[in-house]
Amino acid sequence: RSSCADGVMIGYGALLDPSVFSPHAVPLQSVIQRYLDLAAEHSNRLVDIQRHLAWILKRHVSAEVKPALFSAASVADIVAVLNALPHLGLSVRVPAAAGEHIERIELSEKQQRRRDAKIARKQAKKAERLKRKQQRVDVALLHSSSSSSSSSSSSSSSSSSSSSSSSSSSSTSTSTSISSPRASKRSSSPTTASHPTTSSRRPPLVRLWPVLLAGLLLVAFAALTVQRDREWVSEEHLFLSALNVCPLSAKVQENVGILL
Repeated sequence: RSSCADGVMIGYGALLDPSVFSPHAVPLQSVIQRYLDLAAEHSNRLVDIQRHLAWILKRHVSAEVKPALFSAASVADIVAVLNALPHLGLSVRVPAAAGEHIERIELSEKQQRRRDAKIARKQAKKAERLKRKQQRVDVALLHSSSSSSSSSSSSSSSSSSSSSSSSSSSSTSTSTSISSPRASKRSSSPTTASHPTTSSRRPPLVRLWPVLLAGLLLVAFAALTVQRDREWVSEEHLFLSALNVCPLSAKVQENVGILL
């Protein structure tokens, strides 16, 4: 009345905390007990009760409680699941109006198979994601270990090569001077093979012919469009150009006769 508002939409907040309209904080046990009493009084379906209780408990319990909550076959089983939560310390009682009138939805055999297949697909996807993650971690560890081992081996080989080169410098200098052209040729060939030049990486002309053909067609149609626009300047230009194209057409000759 004071705000003249037609309504307030707080669905998400009311699902998480049904006591949102209360001026003071309400204990969780009082909220759950009041909801169970109202649900049993108004003959709510069992699946709706389970769903709303899952929303109320979302901030207080982990996701592992949901399977036990949704597998309950009656309101008494739901109360037993709630009272079995150790860290909440609830002592919820079964509503007096909770009887056989509360409907439990039974799935058919086909629906149950569909549900089981959906759960199996989700579990398989989750296992595949974990497997790929573990593979990435293993590859990263393998790369790090191989890089460290290669660095250590390169340092040891460099030290040994330096010691050996100092002992046989005179003999190696003569052999190096003789075989230097062949060694330079062998050393240059892997470099060129591993690092191709820019010309070898260029796409061949065969791959570019669709682009060239499309460009030529675009230019040709653009020229025809410009030429045709000049003929549509006036009726005289249009009919005279049509007479040049189709001089034996009766319709064109009639239009030119009317124009003249």
